[in-house]
Amino acid sequence: DRGVVEPSVFMRSQGYTKWTIFDKNFENYQEVPELPLPSDSSFFLGDKESLCAGTHLIVTGNEGESIALWRYELETSKWFKGPAMITPRILFASATCGSVAFVAGGLKMYGDTSKEVVNEAEKYDSGTKTWTRLRGMHKRRQSCSGCFLRGKFHVLGGKDENDKNLTCGERYDEGTDTW
Repeated sequence: DRGVVEPSVFMRSQGYTKWTIFDKNFENYQEVPELPLPSDSSFFLGDKESLCAGTHLIVTGNEGESIALWRYELETSKWFKGPAMITPRILFASATCGSVAFVAGGLKMYGDTSKEVVNEAEKYDSGTKTWTRLRGMHKRRQSCSGCFLRGKFHVLGGKDENDKNLTCGERYDEGTDTW
């Protein structure tokens, strides 16, 4: 419905401020317009997470004492700030299913430089540009991985709130809102 039918791969190399879009065969590419400079250079220097939902590229990272979220819309070829996650964070698991992206866990940062490993989960709908809170995971985890498999969002590994490695995973079923 947006006129974009070819799958694309977004890529950004360390040290570069621009993203590049490749076609599915990596034969053609184009540069994405440069991300607007945030008020604080820490966004470019710190940890960042990226994910796609539909035709949106979502990039989150530290910006001063908070977490900033930028959204690139392929159909307009423009960057927009927000909308922020319900629980802004970094080092989270994510997975995409069509126009929806799921995120879970991660590291929530507070203005006083304290941090909290969270079990919270939410989903982003690129059609409505909104975040919806989901039921939280059983375990708090950061630096975890996510995938969408057989209709369910899986979150694997990571570290717990005591910085111990986790060798377990959880699976979210949106139909029953359960992990």
